[in-house]
Amino acid sequence: MPHMLALERTPKPTIHEADNGSGSLLHREFCSICGSGILEYGAAAANHFRYVMTGTLEDPGALPPKGEFFCAYREKWMPEVPGIFHKQHLKD
Repeated sequence: MPHMLALERTPKPTIHEADNGSGSLLHREFCSICGSGILEYGAAAANHFRYVMTGTLEDPGALPPKGEFFCAYREKWMPEVPGIFHKQHLKD
């Protein structure tokens, strides 16, 4: 598989962990070459799931979104994604 060969030569991601402002630790991973975000998760979700940045996927259509967060801050020009959950604020 050609894409797997590229992954084997890719350096390990740069990891950044910091308080997200509410006292919870947020883990983020970035490409160590270009700095693009790869994924993130909060300490409470560490053993359950990851938020993967769509631009990192070879076939983004293979993993459709399951939900939207921070919808209260959505720009007026950005349409709502139908058929998924929508959280206006993180603690809804």
